[in-house]
Amino acid sequence: MEFSPNACICIPFFHLFAQFMEFGGDISQKLRSKGYWADYIDPCSGLPMLTLNCNKVYSEVDGMECLLNYRAYNAGFCKILTHPKWGSAVYPATIFAYCPVDVAKDVLTGYPSAVPDDVGAKSDKMED
Repeated sequence: MEFSPNACICIPFFHLFAQFMEFGGDISQKLRSKGYWADYIDPCSGLPMLTLNCNKVYSEVDGMECLLNYRAYNAGFCKILTHPKWGSAVYPATIFAYCPVDVAKDVLTGYPSAVPDDVGAKSDKMED
């Protein structure tokens, strides 16, 4: 069998994609069952998964650049997101919700934390 660097990259990203699709669907359904609007974006297509008849594409990288002030760079036809702490070792994915913060926190506390408590807390000073 021949070694393929692309296989080394694709396998972990497919695993992360599958995990997010399950997580995003579960979170969104839990919020919807409480009477709130929620949807998650397919990171591959940029399309919402639950909102029907929508053909507007959401760019995960552009969203993270604009909303979180993360940096990105071009690599051929791809944009690579760089997290201020973890560099390019990230998998950008988005869940949108319209609900009170306490409701979202209650739903999220049912999941194990894979990252420290300070993740997501926007620092006052972003590194250039």
